[in-house]
Amino acid sequence: MIRTTVQVIRAFHKHKDEFPTLFNDFEAAKKKLEKFRKETGYKHPLKNDLISVSDEGEREYLSLVKKYLKVTKYPSNNRKVVVTTHSGGKHVGFYEDGSWWYSTLHNPKVAEKGIVIKWEKNYF
Repeated sequence: MIRTTVQVIRAFHKHKDEFPTLFNDFEAAKKKLEKFRKETGYKHPLKNDLISVSDEGEREYLSLVKKYLKVTKYPSNNRKVVVTTHSGGKHVGFYEDGSWWYSTLHNPKVAEKGIVIKWEKNYF
């Protein structure tokens, strides 16, 4: 399952020749959603929706993330920022000691499991 953020959708289209299975899986999910919209009349957006892809599409997605979407510019200090991971999670985290971390009630420093594809200033 992949969460279709604007950044991810743009990457699908931009690199469709390099990752054809992933692009075809995305197009199939888009057509399925369009059919659902016509049948029900419900205006459901594709943005921030979960789509399922094949195993090969999942491998291509991980390659796409590691090659093009992975964050390369990091926050200048250890301030808290909102991070978006490749699996679609969005939460408050921080960059320290060369890795991404987040806090929980029981543990002030937990290593981020997902690959961070975007960070923004913390507005909380």
